[in-house]
Amino acid sequence: MDIVHNYTLEIILLSFIGLGFCWGIGYFANALYGYKFELASCWAGFSAIGGAGVLAAIKYCMDSWKNTPQGEIPEQGKSGSQRLAEMGAAALDKYVSSEEEERKRKSDK
Repeated sequence: MDIVHNYTLEIILLSFIGLGFCWGIGYFANALYGYKFELASCWAGFSAIGGAGVLAAIKYCMDSWKNTPQGEIPEQGKSGSQRLAEMGAAALDKYVSSEEEERKRKSDK
């Protein structure tokens, strides 16, 4: 399973190449030998693999962005949205306290 995780984009790229190769064989087999290869099935495959590729890329970006920084232990028992809400609350508290300090400095002058 680790191989799939590490090489997701490469697997998707090879799937596109393989599907394109099959489409090319079907195209020429239809033209040269009169086979009845359904070329539309390859386009459906392209859209399925493309959708999977986009979802994999989005998941990879979100995991990289939202994961705990390297070297830190993740907080157990809290979901990502709970941790995000706590980070937002801390940032808001920091902003409010800096605004209060700024007002205090202006009033002292």
